[in-house]
Amino acid sequence: MDIDKVKQLIIAPLVEKIHQLYKEHGMEDQWDMAEAKESLNLRLQPFTETWFSGIDPWYDKGNKAVDWILQLSCLLVLMIAAINFLNFTLAESPMRIKSINTRRVLGSSVASLRLNIIGETVCISLLAFFLAVVACYLLSQWSFISQLFVGSIALGDHLWLVLGIGLASVVVGMMAGVYPAFYVTGFQPALVLKGSFGLTPKGRQLRTLLLCLQFFITCVMVVYIGILYLQSHYIFTSDYGYNKDEVLYADTWELLDKHEALRSELMQQTGVVDVAYSQFALGSSDSYMNWGRADKNHQVQFVALPVDWHYLRTMGIEVIEGRDFNEHDGDCYVINEAARKKWDWVEMGKKLLDEDTEMTVVGVCRNVRFASTRIDNDASPMAFLVYGEKYISKGWANSLGVMNVRVAAGTDKVAMRQKIKDICMKMGAKHEPEVKFLNQQLEDTYQEEFRFISQVMVFSVICLVITLIGVFCLTMFETEYRRKEIGIRKVFGSTTSEVLRLLCRRYVWLLMCCFIVAAPLAWYIGSQWLQGFAERTPIYWWLFPLAFLAVGTVTLATVIVQSWRAANENPVNSIKTE
Repeated sequence: MDIDKVKQLIIAPLVEKIHQLYKEHGMEDQWDMAEAKESLNLRLQPFTETWFSGIDPWYDKGNKAVDWILQLSCLLVLMIAAINFLNFTLAESPMRIKSINTRRVLGSSVASLRLNIIGETVCISLLAFFLAVVACYLLSQWSFISQLFVGSIALGDHLWLVLGIGLASVVVGMMAGVYPAFYVTGFQPALVLKGSFGLTPKGRQLRTLLLCLQFFITCVMVVYIGILYLQSHYIFTSDYGYNKDEVLYADTWELLDKHEALRSELMQQTGVVDVAYSQFALGSSDSYMNWGRADKNHQVQFVALPVDWHYLRTMGIEVIEGRDFNEHDGDCYVINEAARKKWDWVEMGKKLLDEDTEMTVVGVCRNVRFASTRIDNDASPMAFLVYGEKYISKGWANSLGVMNVRVAAGTDKVAMRQKIKDICMKMGAKHEPEVKFLNQQLEDTYQEEFRFISQVMVFSVICLVITLIGVFCLTMFETEYRRKEIGIRKVFGSTTSEVLRLLCRRYVWLLMCCFIVAAPLAWYIGSQWLQGFAERTPIYWWLFPLAFLAVGTVTLATVIVQSWRAANENPVNSIKTE
């Protein structure tokens, strides 16, 4: 297919439509065909890539680089979990080699011993698989886990996946048992029974390399979840330009003809400061009512939020130029700072545009976060408007179905929430209205982001647990490998704390090196995710040492717990076996 021909087929009717609009608004003299075509920058996007298109800042989701990195991380974690199982069986080999070769001396064949070892690991792997299936079933019944996913997580809907993982568990069990089985039966029994074995230095290096990979992934995930947490904290605690923590809102569409009576009833309640009505709940969406206006000299496009005259004072929105709405206002705007900056011709008390149907601008308010942080609210023109006769005659005034109730600081909001419901029902509502805190609405607005943060947090915990298993296995091997060295150091006067420092020092250096490599990648992934927000938190420097401290503390605690027995063992026991 010729892409250029496709573009022309789409652009031609769009240009003609724009031309007609210019004619309808008496702007024919400003029409420029070449400029119109150039402004239509058509971009063809494959259907599979639309999720990451980057075209529309309001509806695009995700970042392709972050998505691929997270998928790769999941795959690596699964591989590392399987390798940890192999490491565990290898770490046990020096402790089992004598007992297995004793059975050889007593008549057991090499083949039967090897099959027994492989059978053990396969059984352990299958047992883990069945426990995982039971755990997944129980977790699928937990509402918290269900909320982390958009699709179904019922096992019955993913039978092929369950069977595939079951088969993979058999393969992993066989792989984890084959090498140790051949290793421990590969020596002469007499030689084994006279000494002790700690596996080879090369095997130790391989296990160290795998541990470093686990440290790397864990450090990336811990820093990344820190960045996600900072953004979620910013969403809830940054300045919104209005009193979001003191406002409840309710759906009162069933009581449109009783708004004044409802306001009067609520104002008599202790703790209620003011009541206002609006068409939308502020901050509840990324897309509201958009108005486009034009005259012979100017063309404007802005977000229009219909409200009543109480609204700005109820929400605590500051007017910095002109005045606030009053009781007798109608067909007028209060625009935000972004609109004032962009529309430099606007004068207070005059119409926005030179049109008979246009409304009057009475004031300018500070920029407020009327949409989510995905939108640059400080750069988006917006206007609060109060309908007057021009719109009331068209029935537009009956669109203010959201009631906003500002309560005094320290008021019991839960009790007030129930009181609002009771009053609405008493006023004749057919259904109990939904009354929410604005913070609750923010959770709904950022549902996808918070779900993703929870997913990454759970995944980070899994990464950390798998890494600790790897540390446990390597420490178990390390203490066996260095058993004689530890005993000699104890004989020459080393204390338990000195031995523990010796064993921990190596892990500290490994973790430091891995963290230095992981930090830039974590910063990149986090910054890419933050690109989805026009208003976002900075990535603070202190997040990185804090993440290192968290991973290091848990890692060293694991090493100390595992090494404690070897550090306190009587040195005679370890030296006399050599």
